[in-house]
Formats: sequence, structure tokens, C-alpha cells
Amino acid sequence: IAESGSGINTITATLGSGNNARTVTKTNSDYGVIEDAEATITVNGNSMAATHKITLNAAALTGLSGSVKLTVKAADNVGNESTSVNVANITIDTENPTIENLDFNVASGNQSYVYATTDASADYAYFIKGGTFKITGRTRDNVGIENTKVQVGSGEAEDVTPDGNGWDKDITPTGSTTVTVIATDKAENSSTKTIKLIFDTT
Repeated sequence: IAESGSGINTITATLGSGNNARTVTKTNSDYGVIEDAEATITVNGNSMAATHKITLNAAALTGLSGSVKLTVKAADNVGNESTSVNVANITIDTENPTIENLDFNVASGNQSYVYATTDASADYAYFIKGGTFKITGRTRDNVGIENTKVQVGSGEAEDVTPDGNGWDKDITPTGSTTVTVIATDKAENSSTKTIKLIFDTT
């Protein structure tokens, strides 16, 4: 933002429109703040100096959904006001990803058995004897999946790599445990599904 005459007096950023509009100024507001900034930004390969930084807090996004515009306008010290300029289209995503088609079976070469049961503490439950097992599933999201992880017990959650048919993960549990599938989307919304595995060796 630049002004060659009397100087900039006010800068106003507006997220959304109508009754749901959230306004942010250089004075700290309920929805965020505009601050002076010394930084370089690149637009279409061209670098330029940034003069201001807009910070939006969680309250600015509450009640909004879908795609909303962030516009900015400025006024100088004698009351001349610029037109509003659309500086960003922001997609507000509050929808959790979906974990579907979750299945649990013996892996190739494992001669063990899987017997489905129910358990109030998990989404799925199985009696197993031992060996290596394969978990398969698919994760979906309205904006996009950032990652899907599988965690066995309290161990490290490991990424799975999806393809056009979903994803799969081989695990070799050494005793009764709970397997957690965690899907996270690009807005950091997350969903989980749990599989309880009950060893039965008698």
C-alpha cells in the first residue's frame, strides 16, 4: 500500500461480505490486526516489497464457510479513500475428512485367522492369532487430504501412501492392542477410526 500525498491514515481489511463480514484494522480488533511489515513477496515470479501484514484470528473464521474474499482498502490523512481490492480468496474448511472402506485381514502368506467381533471401545474389533495382517481403507475430504497415518498401540504413527484404490498397511502386532487410523486434511481437520485386536492363542 502506497500513498504519495498526505500519507496513509487508515487501512481496513474485510473478510466476507454482508452481515457476516469481519473487519480488521491497524488497531487490534476482535478479528485480528494489520501491522507494518518488512518482507518480500513473489507474485507470478515477480518480487516486490510487502508493506503490511494481515493477521486473522480464530474468531474471524467462526461462522464462515466455503470460499470468501479478503478485501483491503486504505484512506489518506485528508479523507481520500481507495477502492476495495480483492487480495485473497480464502477457503474456510471446517469439515472433517472421512475414513471409509476400512478392512482388516490376514496379509499374504499368513495362515492365521481373523474373526470379527464387537467392542464398545473401538469402531471395529477382531480376534486374531498372530502373524502379519493388512489394513486397507480410503480417506476422502472436501478440500484435500494432507496425510493418513496408522498407529499401532502407543507406537509411532506411520504414513500410508494412497493410490486410486485407497491405501493399505501391513502390521505385525505382538499382542492385544488397538490400531488407530488418523486422517488429516489440508486445513488440519482430522478424523480417527480405531480397530481393537484381541489375541486368542488358546
